[in-house]
Amino acid sequence: MAILLTGGRIFLGDRIINNTGLMQDDNGILHLAPVRIPIIDHGREIVPHTMLSAEMLIVPSFTDLQVNGCGGVMFNSAPEVDTLQIMYETCLRSGTTTFLPTLVTSSRETMISALEAVRQFHRRHGRRHLPGAHLEGPFISPAKSGIHDQKHIRHLDEATLELLLEYAPEIAMLTLSPEMATPEQMAALQEAGIILSLGHSACPYDTALPLLSRYFRCATHLYNAMTLIPNGRDPGMLCAASAAGLYAGIIADGFHVHPDLVRLAFRIFGSRLCLVTDALASAGAPADLGPFEFCGKTVYPRPEGYCSDENGTLAGSSLTMDQGVRILASKCGLTLEEALNAASAVPAEILGLTGQGRITDDVQCDLTLLDADLNAAGVISDGEALWYTESPESAEH
Repeated sequence: MAILLTGGRIFLGDRIINNTGLMQDDNGILHLAPVRIPIIDHGREIVPHTMLSAEMLIVPSFTDLQVNGCGGVMFNSAPEVDTLQIMYETCLRSGTTTFLPTLVTSSRETMISALEAVRQFHRRHGRRHLPGAHLEGPFISPAKSGIHDQKHIRHLDEATLELLLEYAPEIAMLTLSPEMATPEQMAALQEAGIILSLGHSACPYDTALPLLSRYFRCATHLYNAMTLIPNGRDPGMLCAASAAGLYAGIIADGFHVHPDLVRLAFRIFGSRLCLVTDALASAGAPADLGPFEFCGKTVYPRPEGYCSDENGTLAGSSLTMDQGVRILASKCGLTLEEALNAASAVPAEILGLTGQGRITDDVQCDLTLLDADLNAAGVISDGEALWYTESPESAEH
């Protein structure tokens, strides 16, 4: 199947152009044409043609590296394939076709259940929309545990390393603090294709920097649960991440990180800064969703869009990716182009997803449609609308 979109606008990574046609075939390959209604011979059949309104914006679909839950479910609470399906379908409604279901610090048994669920999802649906799990802990600094359950925090031991290597195809990313694993263990994880991310860390700067430079690719939710700059003689983990040239995810919900600090992070990391949601069950769920369990604690969705326990400890967010783009562009000083790249091109680059995240000729790239207010209005993959606010067929010409 293929679909032809005309009208509207298209985001090409560094600019937005008007009135250009775009066709996606059943392999997800894009074909651009610089006319309002391009004449394209697909070679097999008449291509369904959808005329978009002038304010509609076609962008690369979003990639979220940190989704603890959404749509009313939590991966930690129900590490099952049905949970992953609900999370995937919920992510689509925010313009996100690729996501990493995130399991925070937990027991060995819960970790195995989660990785088995990812393996089952891969067998049913492939890896395109769910490259693997993000294991956030349990190999983190107890001093920066946040909401994580202290009783499960531990150093990486050889038995657990063997488990991670066995399930390496199901693990896309592992957040850990550098002092909680040996260089040899980090090298083994890296060689297995698992991306190491700095997070929940109070590791000394001089200890961390050489390890980050050699074994790590990114930092998890920048500013949150890591040492910053305690004084003029201790650079902290934020500076270590910058000095090591890491990518960095940041939660742009307007609360986890002050907009001015997001602006500062963008000045430091530039095109290495990516948007993450750190979403919990309340993301993409009905507004009346009540408290739910996370890490053995009762967590409350707050009206401001974040979640916390009864003591006010941050537990995650109700943020969606399209909402995050709006916040980056309206409150944090990023241009719309920079905000869109932070949600699409940069996380795809971190994961090594060739083609995804950028709209160019002859690449495989999922598409998201945004309305005039930058709300997700549809998602297209392999020439088919996976989700649309209204049936694409109703707009055919």
